[in-house]
Amino acid sequence: MNIKNMFWVALTVTASLVVASCGNDSEIAEAKTPVAPQTTKQIPYTISVGTSSATRATVDADNSTLRFAAGDKLYITGENIKGVLSFNPESNYVGETFVDAENIFSGTLEYSGAGDPAPSLALTATLVSAQQTADNEINVDAAGAVTVNYPTTACATMNEAVQKYSLLTASFPFDEYNQTGGTDNLVNRTHRIMLTQQTAFLNFAITFEDGTAAGSAITAKVKNGVVDYTANVTTVAENAKVVGKFVLPVADGTTLNNAILRVSGKATFAITDATLAGNKVYSVNRTALNIASIYTAVPFTIEATSAGNIKISKPRVGMQYSKNGGAKMAISTSDNVTISVSAGDKVQFYGNGTTITKYYESSSNITKIGGTAECKVYGNVMSLVDETGFATNTTLPGSYTFAYLFQNNTKLTDASNLILPAMTLTDHCYMYMFQGCTNLTAGPELPASVLVTGCYQSMFRGTSLKTITCLATNLGNGANYWVQDIKTTSGTFIKAEGMTSWPTGDSGIPSGWNVIDY
Repeated sequence: MNIKNMFWVALTVTASLVVASCGNDSEIAEAKTPVAPQTTKQIPYTISVGTSSATRATVDADNSTLRFAAGDKLYITGENIKGVLSFNPESNYVGETFVDAENIFSGTLEYSGAGDPAPSLALTATLVSAQQTADNEINVDAAGAVTVNYPTTACATMNEAVQKYSLLTASFPFDEYNQTGGTDNLVNRTHRIMLTQQTAFLNFAITFEDGTAAGSAITAKVKNGVVDYTANVTTVAENAKVVGKFVLPVADGTTLNNAILRVSGKATFAITDATLAGNKVYSVNRTALNIASIYTAVPFTIEATSAGNIKISKPRVGMQYSKNGGAKMAISTSDNVTISVSAGDKVQFYGNGTTITKYYESSSNITKIGGTAECKVYGNVMSLVDETGFATNTTLPGSYTFAYLFQNNTKLTDASNLILPAMTLTDHCYMYMFQGCTNLTAGPELPASVLVTGCYQSMFRGTSLKTITCLATNLGNGANYWVQDIKTTSGTFIKAEGMTSWPTGDSGIPSGWNVIDY
């Protein structure tokens, strides 16, 4: 039987039935005990579903047309009535009526109510395909009602998701029947009913522009609240790109709230908040870049996203900056420097690596970056201490190197592509770095595995980060109060795989956040 355009087009279904006559109970003349009346009535029942082309056990190439196959069944439920109708690919008859190019489900309904079922008795039909097995893809309760067991492991293709996790249902009245001459005769009444897809489908496509080769095995994870989904993907070449695809079938009404997609060891993506409706396909397309390879060789850059200025308070003598690729301008005094910018302007900063080894000298002598222009920062922070060799320099020159650098910069919104490459940290190196950046929603990845005294102390305090990636496996005394007063109550914390000693709270993982492995 063919379901045409199951995501967008309803089915035309005709329902017809035959009811077996029930004779009176036999009587024994001398019996003293009455015979109990029959409590269930067996009702032959047949449904034909629309006109169709050839029956086959796959979905069409458009992935939205499911064709019925041998082994498919319709589970019928209603008040005091249930039954299973089986698909007969060879049949073109309802009773003795020939119905050309129809697909037929036939079987028996059990009615346990009083008398005969009323014509208006409401029935629900649920398709169970040949690919849906009880206690795996579906459950069937004692009343015959079908529920789908939506998976936490993604399907490789839309074809698989549609065949195994569709929930196709229809509601319609039982209909009339009559009896003449002691036999049951079909009443020629038809119903136009809607067989509708109740499952929603999240269709993921990840394009890899990070050097990943076709044929690579990739693990992707989707985190949505307390529910974790896993996809084991093999990348393929498609239109000169390397892509990985998978599909998550979910129930109608599923809510995405701060959901993320994590491609293990490669990238993390936010998924737009939404309430998903059955009968729809939602495309989630993302591109995985090698952020480190792209931005490691880029000097520390501030890009304005609105007009205003960038202000350097108490700059280090010897600092340099270049606006939009122009000549470098040297800063010769510790007087504040203000750089006027328009949206889209880029200002790159350098230090000489000899006289400039840190941007914090004392509580009264701290270099800070602020201004009136909304901005994002990216590139390699090491250009602030090594003008020429920053792309390969991963050694911090001493303690307090970048402490307080953006403190209270409320115009900073994004530092996700800022590279902090040092694997060996120094005391207080990033202390208070972003503290008070109340509009910062995306921060840098923190790759170091061993924390040292005060290295991350109050680093993200008072920010609005939605995601933190920290690969530390030895916390030492390095993260005191680092997320205190963070504004986000339901973000995502990405940790090193196997790391189990993170506490919860101001000096650990923010309370209420989801946690996933890198």
